[in-house]
Amino acid sequence: MENFGPTLRDWRKRRGMSLDELARASGVSKNYIQGFETERKLNPSMKIVEQLSAALGVPVSTFTGELGMPAGSLAEALRELSERCRMMETTSVPLRGTVGEVREHTAEYVEVPMARVKEGSRDVYALEVTEPLGDEGIDAGDYVVIAPENTVTEGGGLYLIKVGEEQTLRRAWRVGSHVHIRPGVNGTTVFQDEAVKVVGRVVLGGRWRQF
Repeated sequence: MENFGPTLRDWRKRRGMSLDELARASGVSKNYIQGFETERKLNPSMKIVEQLSAALGVPVSTFTGELGMPAGSLAEALRELSERCRMMETTSVPLRGTVGEVREHTAEYVEVPMARVKEGSRDVYALEVTEPLGDEGIDAGDYVVIAPENTVTEGGGLYLIKVGEEQTLRRAWRVGSHVHIRPGVNGTTVFQDEAVKVVGRVVLGGRWRQF
């Protein structure tokens, strides 16, 4: 561990502790501590580092640097690393045109984060957004992934819907037999069930690589 001895000596003196006092407080022998400080001993075990850190009242990373971590955190760090790796995995989704014009078949795809697309959603497809939807944080040029659905739930969500001849993305939710839409379509915000055709629900939005 680089500079362990000088760092140990510096913190011991900052705390106003003698070698004997630090030895008693940490449970590490005086000879070991002296050996570290004079750099006769260069490779302390992690257990000793933890004991000396606790006695001096400093984090383990004081001695280990950026790679150091408190006892018990290795499992958490590995879980976080595993989750980050999972989030980096991608899958290809067919690109079926734009929000206003959907094609049934296509030879184009976008590469999206696999972890963000629900397992078993094999029928999902992507559409390019041509007009920004500011309230949803979606800009022109972004893509949305659509999971086919034919109804709006009470909890609501962002849906691809048709009201009359207009197909668009709108935040929608159900209250009884009525569908509420925000922002309004053609100046109206509440519709009877039969007046709204739900094409699908947005499960993911972003800007990804097209191929």
